[in-house]
Amino acid sequence: MRNLIVASIVAAACSKGGVDDAITDLTALKDRMCKCTNSACADEVHADFKATGKKYKHSRDDFKKAPKEKQEQYEKLDTEYRDCRKKARGAADAIAELTRLKDMMCKCLDGDKACADKVNEDWSQATTAPPSAPPSAEDAKLIGQVTQEYTACMTRVSTPK
Repeated sequence: MRNLIVASIVAAACSKGGVDDAITDLTALKDRMCKCTNSACADEVHADFKATGKKYKHSRDDFKKAPKEKQEQYEKLDTEYRDCRKKARGAADAIAELTRLKDMMCKCLDGDKACADKVNEDWSQATTAPPSAPPSAEDAKLIGQVTQEYTACMTRVSTPK
């Protein structure tokens, strides 16, 4: 989907003789995204990114007609945009994954060691990956809350009756 949006932006600009307009649009979006420090900002900018893609509704074939250096410039900007989005959304994505694993642990039946071990293995993998950026104070608090709930469920499941 992302590639289609990118190609649509460039394709439309190329067909109108305005590949520079597409590069200008993406540069502005990339700059805004790279200033984001949380998922709400990243989601807002990404909505604008999608709207910009809709503004340019032409085929991918037109993109191939743009000069190679313009295509490469656009692809570089797109990669930078995606890297900044990933960094800004990092905590939100991590919280979503930890919440999913917490819910799985809480669904394990009391004494179901196999279930607890499997979820605990996934939790360990999720929590050992280095963060893309330090979480905000609000996100850190939420991560702590999810971790407490996970621990309570793990204790319940692991405690023999």
